[in-house]
Amino acid sequence: QQAWLINDRDRQIYDWLVETYDSARIEAVLSALAADERPYVSILCTKLGASPPDHLYSRRRAKIEPHLREIRAILEKANGSSKKS
Repeated sequence: QQAWLINDRDRQIYDWLVETYDSARIEAVLSALAADERPYVSILCTKLGASPPDHLYSRRRAKIEPHLREIRAILEKANGSSKKS
């Protein structure tokens, strides 16, 4: 795998790109990047005109949803106690 794939979602999207697009086309996009451009998966998708399927993002959402619920509960509790003052 590429060193610039920094997390599982990046790897999954890159794998999807390789399955969906010709690897020569992906390599051409990577080669054409400006010297100051990092080869982020989002840049690859933009340059290829690709829209990865939603299920590649839903795992991340499922993973963070419990944390978001916990944060919301803390905020609601804080807002509730500040209203009582």
